[in-house]
Amino acid sequence: MDQLGGGRRQRRPELPRVRPDGAGARPLLTAYAQIREWVVLAGGVVGATLVVPEFLYDVTDGSLGASGVMLVAGVTLLAGSLAGLRIRRNPDPTARTTP
Repeated sequence: MDQLGGGRRQRRPELPRVRPDGAGARPLLTAYAQIREWVVLAGGVVGATLVVPEFLYDVTDGSLGASGVMLVAGVTLLAGSLAGLRIRRNPDPTARTTP
């Protein structure tokens, strides 16, 4: 018999996961479409690069492995950067042309 738990294992309550990087990635990327500042884009891309592999790791219960997580992080980083470059090449949507 265990002296600390009386022979029974006590389960710790699982805490809810808080993902501030994921909650901030979408608004930052949306704001970049209007503001067009590189700092906003960098914050959004970093947030997405952190949250997407973590989400896939949680969904697959760790079967993705470290190399799979790194691959997904790299693809997410490239995709976010390419999307930012594409938005930057388009004309500013807030600029008005005079007739």
